[in-house]
Amino acid sequence: MLNQQTLIITGYSLSSYFADLVDIIIQKSQSGVFVKFFVNDIDSQESFEKLLRYKGRFLKIYNYKKQEDSMAALHAKVISVDQKKTLITSANLSYHGQQGNIELGMLAESKKIAKQVDGVFTELVFKKVFTEI
Repeated sequence: MLNQQTLIITGYSLSSYFADLVDIIIQKSQSGVFVKFFVNDIDSQESFEKLLRYKGRFLKIYNYKKQEDSMAALHAKVISVDQKKTLITSANLSYHGQQGNIELGMLAESKKIAKQVDGVFTELVFKKVFTEI
């Protein structure tokens, strides 16, 4: 993971428990890694304030707004690196998602799967399901 070029992250929530991850994302984007972060209802996510200050050419943040159906949400939890490795998990980026909850995930070292994940989110941006912040 030393020469990363792209990073896709999705998450229902991002808690202050992941402050170190936020710092790493900012550092990576400032070093030229293209980061796309997909978030659910950013207006209710205080932990995104710092990331929003650094959004720009290499850090793109996409929001899934509240829907008419109040139960609809971005619920996918994915981290994909360089369209080569993809972590798909049930765990939120929160304390309980990492400590205490019973969660399950899978790391796929597959260019095909990584490209499919990127394609899904690219299409959702194109269809305006997500809006860039």
